[in-house]
Amino acid sequence: MSSNISLKVINIFNALGFQIGWFICVLKGNFLGLAFAIIFTITQLFLLYLYSDKFLLKKEIFWLMVIIIIGFCIETLFFSSGILYEYIHPAMPMHFVAPPLWIIYLWLLFATALRTSLSFLFNKHWIVYLVTAIAAPSSYFAGDHLNTTVNINEPIAISLVIIGLAWVFTLWIIKNLKHYYFEDIFHGY
Repeated sequence: MSSNISLKVINIFNALGFQIGWFICVLKGNFLGLAFAIIFTITQLFLLYLYSDKFLLKKEIFWLMVIIIIGFCIETLFFSSGILYEYIHPAMPMHFVAPPLWIIYLWLLFATALRTSLSFLFNKHWIVYLVTAIAAPSSYFAGDHLNTTVNINEPIAISLVIIGLAWVFTLWIIKNLKHYYFEDIFHGY
């Protein structure tokens, strides 16, 4: 099997796995989401190791950690500001609200997708930002309807606009991090 075909197979595997993982995390939550995210990420790293021209394990893991930290920060901002909320125990302090773990697992899956099936996002600048401004809030809106514990705060339209703008800014940050610090792992792909 040629390297080009192998990379296409990795992209298809990742795209399907990302979508399946999204549903597992949103519908089933922490344990099943964690199991899927870890198994999927290890499999993804192994496939990249086998078929990518440039596989730097430490840099790949660092990429995943950076995206997870960015995701944790953005989701914590959403929950702490009240844009998203979770039914929690009333005695819990409300100043700093960490997101549920399954949302962080989604960021791990997103990091693998950015590395493979969604890597095209780094090539199309303004169209990607426009699509992100629509697709990200749509994903949160769908998740709000499928998951019973995390909700979008009222007024929903304003919350979705804020989510969309935050995601455009977040993608811009990720794009610049990729360009300045991670280009070597993407270039061989």
